[in-house]
Amino acid sequence: MERQDIISDLATAQALPWRTLKYCLETPEVSQPVFLSILQHAAHGRAVSPLEQRAMFFGVHVLGAQKCIAAFEPLFLLLNGDELCTAEYLGDAIAVSIPQVLMGFSENRAKDLWDGIGNPDLDWLIHEVFLNAWAFEVLNGRFPIGNAQKLLSALPDNPAIDDDSPLWSGWMNTIADLALKDMIPIVDQCLESGRILQGPLGISTADYEVFKTDLAEAAKHNSDPAWRREKGYLTFAGTEEAFEAALHVAPWTSLDPFDTAQPLAAEEHVPFDRES
Repeated sequence: MERQDIISDLATAQALPWRTLKYCLETPEVSQPVFLSILQHAAHGRAVSPLEQRAMFFGVHVLGAQKCIAAFEPLFLLLNGDELCTAEYLGDAIAVSIPQVLMGFSENRAKDLWDGIGNPDLDWLIHEVFLNAWAFEVLNGRFPIGNAQKLLSALPDNPAIDDDSPLWSGWMNTIADLALKDMIPIVDQCLESGRILQGPLGISTADYEVFKTDLAEAAKHNSDPAWRREKGYLTFAGTEEAFEAALHVAPWTSLDPFDTAQPLAAEEHVPFDRES
């Protein structure tokens, strides 16, 4: 298939374009240059046509299934950018499939992921994506658990993170999933001192009990593939079922329900200059 055929097939399909996706998965030498070029343009704020934008949603997932290491930098940059722009490209998949996509090409990128976690300007959903991918690196032994504990222990010292930040919920979840029981006193101190807000707008008593339960469970099972699968610590599968689930949270599925616009037509496509 030619570049424009791939883009058109993915962007104009009214159902899951599995035939084209399967072709893309099986021919990385053809599909990766197509999707990487669009992703690079999106990450750097360059012009991307409506068809390219829709095709890129599928393309990012293809790259994740292929574990395309070259996709880390542009996706990381896109996630660190303007949140409305990021949402236009990735939709609710940010909270559903993008963590697994990022895990597919985050090998040995724990330092970069931690930099994203510490960026107070990002939406909490993006923090969750980075936390999950970072924890995935720790669980797979590519970042030392001792170093991970030091970083997590120091996070409350960051004055840029507010006491009511949703990041604290993800922080506690990560501590639990990594079974860092020695950090329980630090969590307790943060809650008792007010460094982390308690109550309906912060961490509730029920949240804390879940944290303790999850930590105990992780201590027994976090090396078990079944536990990791249940917790979402796995790369994007690239199966028809996985793409179908991603499609349900694509950006265009979140449009105004009263919007009667039809699927994009192939003739709307205007290829960008890949040399620009």
